[in-house]
Amino acid sequence: MNKLSLNIPKTKYMIFHFPQRKINLNLDLKINGTSISRTKEFDFLGLLINETLNWNSHMNKIGHKLSKTIGIFKRLHKLLPICTLLLMYNSLFLPHLNYSILAWGYSCDRIFKLQKSAVRLICHEKYNSHTDPLFKFLNVLKVQDLFKLKALKFYFRYTQNQLPDYFNNMYALTPVNHPYQTRNRHLPQLPLPKKHKTGHCIRYSIPSLLKRTPPCITDKLYTHSLHGFSNYIKSHMINQYSDTCTIVNCYICST
Repeated sequence: MNKLSLNIPKTKYMIFHFPQRKINLNLDLKINGTSISRTKEFDFLGLLINETLNWNSHMNKIGHKLSKTIGIFKRLHKLLPICTLLLMYNSLFLPHLNYSILAWGYSCDRIFKLQKSAVRLICHEKYNSHTDPLFKFLNVLKVQDLFKLKALKFYFRYTQNQLPDYFNNMYALTPVNHPYQTRNRHLPQLPLPKKHKTGHCIRYSIPSLLKRTPPCITDKLYTHSLHGFSNYIKSHMINQYSDTCTIVNCYICST
């Protein structure tokens, strides 16, 4: 035993449910005579969890923090060099993107807009300038690619048995048990999610990501160290960013 005690005044309970179901239920729960109240969202070790598990609350939370950092960039980007602003990005902005991104990173359009604003300020560019060349110049990954990098690193640790026992056999293939003579009947299959939202978790999203990942990356799962594997993926992704605008008669480039 770790001799941990429960902080009863801070204890809450939450009822998880689908967004379509409105549950108006208040249970009379008590611990040592102290009533436990219901909450719709809870901050668990920095990850804001709500009762529908859609991560909107957490993205609003980090979006608010990133907006404050962008405000700092707006005040300082004309006074500081790019290298100093990039250092501030890596210390004030990037940690919020990295933390628990495997949980909430499936839909991050708002966070990506904030990231593009930060990159434009760091490079002293206009508010609507193209960001692909800027990401490539700064050697910075977009938040969507950062999510893919974290997912591939997670799978790398899985193949090396470096994860907790809970994740053992998470990606084990199952034999086909139907009688139909389909094209890939002889190949074992991964379990499919029963609901669309269920696919937004590492159990189902990482196998799908591996299918879309080029062989030049997957071939290095068993030949590289984690550090070398991570560096290769980052270099490969950044090299895919375009250096120049390919839009004919682009308004942004002509102004």
